[in-house]
Amino acid sequence: MSPGVLGSIPNWIGIVAWDYHDLCRGVHNEPNGVAALGAQLLEKKGYKVMAIPHTDFNPRDKLVRRVQYLEQQLKNLVRDR
Repeated sequence: MSPGVLGSIPNWIGIVAWDYHDLCRGVHNEPNGVAALGAQLLEKKGYKVMAIPHTDFNPRDKLVRRVQYLEQQLKNLVRDR
């Protein structure tokens, strides 16, 4: 594909929030089978997956801090295109 064609492809982003039951316990902190499958299926459909694990996102933080975290994650995902 030429660069002009790639520039016109939209960025489809799938946002998944992983709670305690979606992640393996212990040091690994990786998604378990069902959560990993969901992320892989989104990637196969052409989505970029932005995963938000419960260990990184605290709902009790101030709103500004939570928005900054999500904004930074989104910028990192789009930049890695």
